[in-house]
Amino acid sequence: MKLVKGQRPWPIWVFLGAFLGSAIDNYWQGMSALPLKQEIYALYFPGFDWTRDWTIVALSAVLSIAFIPAGLIFFRASKIARWLVTGFSLLGLLNAVSMIGIWIEGSATNFTYLREPVLNLLALVMLWSPSANRYFAKEEPVDVSTFD
Repeated sequence: MKLVKGQRPWPIWVFLGAFLGSAIDNYWQGMSALPLKQEIYALYFPGFDWTRDWTIVALSAVLSIAFIPAGLIFFRASKIARWLVTGFSLLGLLNAVSMIGIWIEGSATNFTYLREPVLNLLALVMLWSPSANRYFAKEEPVDVSTFD
């Protein structure tokens, strides 16, 4: 897989901003409410002693991991990374239903819980736009000098 040369289409730029914005927002919200995030991780991953430090490590790991497929999509037009981002973003959007429920019942008085899923949805729309499809459809040039 070679580096993509030339200009990226604008949907790829918007995808990059929205996807990484969503990851940074998740990190920021988690760091802002560490005890709550610690309880959430304890519910999702029981049997592990979720201390404050381990919660920070997990939040940092999730943020760092988001940069890998974003970089592969932006610099290498990786189709595998595109599908991975799509799958995990769709799973994240399932969580948006509960976030909307929290907001409707009045537990949340602002839209901060909806910011991350909206950014995820925007990233997905841009990732599968016609211009992005052409970006991923580009065939890599074959280097004939490698054939002996």
